[in-house]
Order: sequence, then C-alpha cells, then structure tokens
Amino acid sequence: MRRLSLALMAVLAFVARPSEALMQFTSRVMVTPFSEGEFWMLTERLDYEIRDTGIRVEVPPGFVTDFASIPQPFWSVLPTWGRYGPAAVVHDYLYWDQSCTREQADRVMALAMQELNVSAFRVQIIYRTLRLAGKLSWDNNAKAKKAGYTRVVPRDYPPLPAVITWAQVEKDLMKSGREKKPESEPGSPPSYCSEADRVWEHKT
Repeated sequence: MRRLSLALMAVLAFVARPSEALMQFTSRVMVTPFSEGEFWMLTERLDYEIRDTGIRVEVPPGFVTDFASIPQPFWSVLPTWGRYGPAAVVHDYLYWDQSCTREQADRVMALAMQELNVSAFRVQIIYRTLRLAGKLSWDNNAKAKKAGYTRVVPRDYPPLPAVITWAQVEKDLMKSGREKKPESEPGSPPSYCSEADRVWEHKT
C-alpha cells in the first residue's frame, strides 16, 4: 500500500508540472489573425516572469507576431505553434524591441521553453538554431525600426477588417507617421536582460 501511495504521488507530481511551469506566464496568448494567415496581433498583454524572480517581460497589446519563425519544410517536426508558442511570442518581441542583446533574447527563449515543459531535445534544437541563424532576423528588425516601421498596432487604430493583411496595416502605419519615434526610449536595458543571464549561468 505504501508503495502504491508513493507511486501515485509521483504520478500526480509529474502531471502537475505543466501547470506549475505555466505559472511563469501570468497571462495567456490572446491574438487575432491577419487575413494572410501568417501574422497575428496580441489583443491582450502577455507577461512572462523570469523563473521565480518577480521580474517580468511584458509584451504589449497590439504587438504583431508570426509565432515561431520556422521554415515550412520543418513544420512537420517544429510547427510555428506548439508548446513553445508563448515563448516564441516573447522572443519575437525581444528581437523587435532590442533592449536586450540578441544572446539575452535567445536565453529568455530557452528559459521560457523549459518553463513550458518543452522537451530538452527541442529546446536545444531551437536555441542552437537561433544562435546560428537568428542574426539575419535581428538585423532586419533593426533596419526596419530605423526606417520607421513598427510591429505594434496602436490602441487607437481603427478596428481591423476581417480581410486585411499585416502588410497593409504596416504600410498604413508607416504612411501615417504614427510611429516616428522609438517605441522604447534609449537608456539602461530592462532588468530582465541581466536576470536572464544570471539564471542562465546558474542553470548551466
């Protein structure tokens, strides 16, 4: 009987892990799609806490994401949305915002995937791929920001028609000059950047 009780406790502890891990995401991913089916806009803020530090990454409502930017030939193994989906949205935002370094953004992605109970194999594959191939996306985002483009749809933007694409909205935002100033003022990096380094170094 004692052995059965211990076994049951072990099973319950294992089953409880995903919900405990999800507590690091203190809100759900709430989105609305653009008509091309590739880009999605957050309708509510997404919060991710770096482990149990109380330090959060806050992805603002209106941010536009394509979830995990994985080439189509690999979708059968690593689809654009999976258990790692919320982590991908946070990472997408950090790559756009660029207040952290690219390495710090990739570390946040890996830590968040671990919190979501993504398999260690997939965490390593995605993290190593980001380290090897993420620079192009990072550089393209930097150029787009410098040119005046945005990835955050303002709250006062008119309601989105069902058939509108992100390219149309992005072009309209650029043309209207709504986002001529930087979305975040230059200054000290947010505390979650260095906290990701600390947790990462402690973990490894």
